[in-house]
Amino acid sequence: MRKVLNGKLNAEKRRLLENFLLLSVLQGFNYVLPLITLPYLVRVLGPEKYGLIAFAQAFMQYFNILTDYGFNLSATREISMYRENKKKISEIFNSVMLVKLGLLILSFMIMTIIVFSFEKFRKDWLVYYLTFGMVIGQTMFPVWFFQGMERMKYITIIEIGIKFFFLILILLFIHNASDYWKVPLLNAVGMIIGGIVSLLVVLKHFDIKCYIPDLKIPFQYLRTSTSLFLSQVSISLFNQANTFIGGLIFDYTLIGYYNAAEKLFVAFRNIFSIMFRVLYPYFSRNRRSFTPLYYRIIVTSSTLMSILFFSNADFLVNFLYGEGFQLTANILKIFSIALFFSGINIMLFTLWFLSNGFNKFFFWITTFAGFFNVVSLLFLSKIKVVGILSIPLSAVITEIVLLCSYFLVKRKLGDIDV
Repeated sequence: MRKVLNGKLNAEKRRLLENFLLLSVLQGFNYVLPLITLPYLVRVLGPEKYGLIAFAQAFMQYFNILTDYGFNLSATREISMYRENKKKISEIFNSVMLVKLGLLILSFMIMTIIVFSFEKFRKDWLVYYLTFGMVIGQTMFPVWFFQGMERMKYITIIEIGIKFFFLILILLFIHNASDYWKVPLLNAVGMIIGGIVSLLVVLKHFDIKCYIPDLKIPFQYLRTSTSLFLSQVSISLFNQANTFIGGLIFDYTLIGYYNAAEKLFVAFRNIFSIMFRVLYPYFSRNRRSFTPLYYRIIVTSSTLMSILFFSNADFLVNFLYGEGFQLTANILKIFSIALFFSGINIMLFTLWFLSNGFNKFFFWITTFAGFFNVVSLLFLSKIKVVGILSIPLSAVITEIVLLCSYFLVKRKLGDIDV
């Protein structure tokens, strides 16, 4: 019996290591790719057109959240728990995909109403419709399934393939500012192809039986995931809302400078997201508190990342975007402070609350932080001397508020080791 247990434990450790290495390869590619595409697009399109594309993508993130509906967490947990039961995982897969299809249709209808109801959107309607292709592609790509099955190699191969394909198309077809509309088109083509390939992989390699389940079952999964969906809406109020709200307040040129910095910040923050994606299924199955050593590792790594980010901000901006982007460098330095708190929030508190099933606590904390971010952003943007810097400053303040809220609630639950 001991040999069996030890063998199972070693297999889990090997799988965790394999998943971490695969996602690290993916993230490494995600670092290399922006070194080519991001500077190229910023230089060729200019801050204004690049800002328009960034604003459209931020707008579509809300439809990504709607079509996902929290399944990236709830369905991942369900697949992880029943992954040895082929009948059950077929039920989960078909139910979730059916719900996501319905939400995709709803998203398209909502987007159409918004685009043709406001002049700011209507004058660039083609950009928004082309950008919606990324929502279609993401809806088709069952990342939650691969995460739950802990088969990260499929995510790695497909996502690298999509990004490399997008890179080739960008270099072939984007040559001047008038080509700006081609960027969302090429992005949509790549993501939809990736979605189709991922579905074929699921059907071929995991013996999933496709069928339309009794509608009671999909609605059950929908209800189960509602609290997580609302939490993600709240999280979006300080993770995705800044570019969108900023685009409503400031002109596209300033948003171009801001988004060029935010992309780099997100790339660094994604290191913690990789660790979260690897550890979440494991902690969901084992449901345990973190060791003091784990706390120290996360705090130390967050500190080092923040210092590295701040000290290299000017170099990164000058190297990637060239002269004339000092405003982007200043924004990046403020984001370095947010990076410290963001790493701790993701790896300590978000992981602990969700893996232990405290979805409602997570929802109320993130809801409070999300609305706080919007209010602080609107307040700071009224201060003329602050201007576009109001967005990263609001992000820093919100991360601090989120950290304090997490800590106080976790301490009240009586299970904190720091």
